[in-house]
Amino acid sequence: MHKGENLFTCSREKKKIEGIGKKMSNSSISSSDSGKRPKVGKKKDEEEDGFFSVSSDSESVSGFNVSFSSDSDSDSDEPTSKNLAKAISTAKIRLSPSFSPDCLVGREHEKVQIEVFFRNNISKCSPGSLYVAGVPGTGKTATVNQIVDTITIERQEKNDKILTIKCNCVSLTTEKKFYERVLLCLNVKERPDKVPDMLKRIEEKLRFLSKSKTPVILMIDEIDQLKADLIYNIYKWPNLQESSTIIVGISNELAFIEKFPKLLTLKFVPKTIHFGAYDKNQIVEILKERLGPQLALYRPEVFQLIGLKSASNGDIRRALDIANKALLNLQNRLKDNQTGAQEMVEMKDVLAVLKGVSNLDVSGIQQLPNQQKIILICMVNLCEEKELDFPKILKEYRRVCSVLGLSSSLPHNEFMSSCELLGSTEYVEITQLPKTKAKSKNAGSQDLYKIQLKIPAVLMAHATKGTLLEKALLVQTDS
Repeated sequence: MHKGENLFTCSREKKKIEGIGKKMSNSSISSSDSGKRPKVGKKKDEEEDGFFSVSSDSESVSGFNVSFSSDSDSDSDEPTSKNLAKAISTAKIRLSPSFSPDCLVGREHEKVQIEVFFRNNISKCSPGSLYVAGVPGTGKTATVNQIVDTITIERQEKNDKILTIKCNCVSLTTEKKFYERVLLCLNVKERPDKVPDMLKRIEEKLRFLSKSKTPVILMIDEIDQLKADLIYNIYKWPNLQESSTIIVGISNELAFIEKFPKLLTLKFVPKTIHFGAYDKNQIVEILKERLGPQLALYRPEVFQLIGLKSASNGDIRRALDIANKALLNLQNRLKDNQTGAQEMVEMKDVLAVLKGVSNLDVSGIQQLPNQQKIILICMVNLCEEKELDFPKILKEYRRVCSVLGLSSSLPHNEFMSSCELLGSTEYVEITQLPKTKAKSKNAGSQDLYKIQLKIPAVLMAHATKGTLLEKALLVQTDS
């Protein structure tokens, strides 16, 4: 999950909000029972947490923000010197992981499954439980967001009721924090302080909404960051009497039900939908679809190289990052007024990005999944060690998770998988060694790798500044 996903949003439709765009970006819409438009604003402490909300009652809770996005105006297919700057600027926006495309390439089958699930339950005002799993960067959150937003707009246009709550659990790992946010979005004005009372009040509100025939969607990204008991309590809500609550959890954990077997005791066991990794052809098509009219900024052959290099882990964010940085190389050439500079991204621009160090920037690190960022911090913390190895990094990783107050760290196999994904980026180089170069005769598989950190500590400091991860960085910098 990247920065643009850190949202906690609630919405309720009874009256159409005028001036709505064709689609919403990481937001839902709210209108009051009295027909007033929701008040818009942003509270400082909400902003720092990375969460935004919209009040659903006539008296708007202060400190909420709603935003809409629409496609930028297209440029001509053949950029000239006059419109090249605009074309590059538009391409950067469209290559951002937070950009919401009209068409989600390669996810047609999954989209149909999820949409049928939502529409069937909402049309009958009946409960449902869903879990969406897949490796990072496979379009899970984007797909669910697009479906929920589309249904929200449709019901709004018909003046039908709906309440939608979206949250990202990276910083909501405790029961109290999570329940506080849910109560806030349910617009419960008298909120209790004790966790059992909070849970009771949430269930009372959900029952009330069910009696008023209001479908409730609770979309929870990074749900595996929560404790087992909290996850169980959340998935119990569709099982309340005459419930109209629909729960959809999203995370990278492929064996979610196996990890939380208590969920199998519920009447509505979460239906699981898996998102597979993108292959090379899908990555190429996604890039072309994203760029649209700005496709003319790139020579056609560069997409095959980007797709090939990104298909190793199937993470589309890796491909978007490479394409964006290659565009920066083109921009730098034009700024330098080099003789004979072409107004297109060349193969050499992509190769320069793949080499790594010269093209490192803060935004690329910020777009990494949360667990990969934590592991990267651990490597930076250990950068003064003569040699980096997985046991040392794992030990530091567990310490950092404790410092950050995370409820649980990744199990060993998932930790190794995350390290492997980092090894496919330009930030870390992991090289397998022959057994003859192992540290000892009894060396395990983890000792047969050379790990090299390729980013300076100052870059990590900039990337984590002002976030929860900042306090985990031990290395002192001058930044």
